Amino acid sequence: MKTKTITLFLPVFLLSAFQFAIAQTGGEFYLGGSFGGSDFHIEDIHASPLIFRSVGIAPALELVYKANENVQYAEASFYSDNLSATNGNFNTDNWRGRVRYSYLHSVLRFSEDLRLFLGGSLSSFFCASDYYYSLSGNFSGRAISSWYWSHSLDLSLLVDYTPAYRESVSLFAFFPVVSNVSRPQYSSSGDYSYTENDWKIKDFGTTESFLKNSSVNTILIYQRPLAGDFNLQLSYEFSYSFYGTPQDISMYMNDFRVGFFYAF
Repeated sequence: MKTKTITLFLPVFLLSAFQFAIAQTGGEFYLGGSFGGSDFHIEDIHASPLIFRSVGIAPALELVYKANENVQYAEASFYSDNLSATNGNFNTDNWRGRVRYSYLHSVLRFSEDLRLFLGGSLSSFFCASDYYYSLSGNFSGRAISSWYWSHSLDLSLLVDYTPAYRESVSLFAFFPVVSNVSRPQYSSSGDYSYTENDWKIKDFGTTESFLKNSSVNTILIYQRPLAGDFNLQLSYEFSYSFYGTPQDISMYMNDFRVGFFYAF
């Protein structure tokens, strides 16, 4: 299941990077990676009425192009946690991934250093969980697998403050306008393959508006020159999502990352 997900994510990110490379001149590129931790909470009623939470890893690759009138942003992020609930008999292996390409255009200049950009994004966010149980420490097993997979067209916003060359504070915000959401069937055995002894994830599901598939994702980024052509980046990310089919699922996470970027 993880291999299939990565196989679908990677070409989208590479295609975005290729578009950057062949279509843009005259601006600044920032290419790099970052690593940090993710504080994640999930309540998926389809799998369990309990809230599961923990801290896990959160690596990311990013490519940013900044010009006078537009900003383009591509990312591929991954998150992995072993979640626990207040009831110690249950735990969850969870992994998440996102790819995104955004194009934003300058619409308002507050000052020479501070600007507002608006635009759109194509993104895909994937969250899968395997729920395990244990009885008196003598018997354990996997009870169910559940997932949330959203491919969306997003409204994107960027407030960018650039006090000096290669130094900036950037606040991105993304809101899905139209999404295609894949979720399990209502029955816990509805997506189970008895020949493969596993739950089968569907790549696509139901097309929904923002009212049905509501979420917000914000990323606050600080960059400054480090040495030579390399920049140091510190970032904080917050996201929240809610969807009600086949039963309610809500998620939120806080992520902190440190990264190194090559400016060219």
